[in-house]
Amino acid sequence: MNTDRTPNPNVPPTVADAFVAYMRNHDFILDYSMRSLTDMFDRILDLPLLQSNSVLPVMVHGDEMQFDINSAASAYLGETISRIYDGTWAGHFNTESIVNFYTSKITFGDYCLNPIAWLSYRVTNGREEGSVEDWLSRVTPSFEARKDLTPKTGFIEDIY
Repeated sequence: MNTDRTPNPNVPPTVADAFVAYMRNHDFILDYSMRSLTDMFDRILDLPLLQSNSVLPVMVHGDEMQFDINSAASAYLGETISRIYDGTWAGHFNTESIVNFYTSKITFGDYCLNPIAWLSYRVTNGREEGSVEDWLSRVTPSFEARKDLTPKTGFIEDIY
């Protein structure tokens, strides 16, 4: 397990890119758009692949690292939201998704969004957690309203 807590904001986009390439090999075209989240991502989350704890080799800063498929999927989800709504990755993105649940988030001003938490619940509980579109309709008004506010210090968990 990687215990380094150094912030590494470049890792989630790199892992997200690896997820895009991996899913392209499985006939899913992801392009960091809202449409890719609402049209494709729920179908991806329903795949047995995400239950399998498969690992993906990913090159990060010239070093090969192994990321489990759920970490890679959450990196794509978070990176897409970050690009669309101008968020910033914060915390440390680890190789184990359960750790990312506690250590990595996206900030919008003083609002902290944890897409990894939602994805973990969605993979575990299935569609009863709702779709990506349902989740975004719940959280988007909160971070849109607060993204221009000064970030607070510390690790705030407002909502998953």
